[in-house]
Amino acid sequence: MSTVTTTDQLGSDRIGARPASGQHDLVLTRRGRVVIALLVAVLFLLAARVGGAVAGTGEAPQEVRVHVVQAGETFWGFASDLAAPGQDLRDVVDVLHSLNGASSSDLQVGQRILLPVERG
Repeated sequence: MSTVTTTDQLGSDRIGARPASGQHDLVLTRRGRVVIALLVAVLFLLAARVGGAVAGTGEAPQEVRVHVVQAGETFWGFASDLAAPGQDLRDVVDVLHSLNGASSSDLQVGQRILLPVERG
């Protein structure tokens, strides 16, 4: 910090601790450092979150249709209709559970579920 000496109209010198013209000293308090650290952390977390959203899973969106469950229908039955030749039905059932947010294989008559559109 620089010291400026000025002379008033009566000719006496006055010494002040003001910065010289164009100079400004920045004093960062402990609280200021904490605030800046928190802002940097928040920006980092937001960037990581957006980066994850942009990266995604790399899989193309899957086209689905809504199906109303009829008596006797099961995820296993749907899986056998949807599975490619040689594909493990357990994997297809897992996809159907995931697609519908189902924790069990129980289906109720009239329940609406999502099924992948068959590509052919």
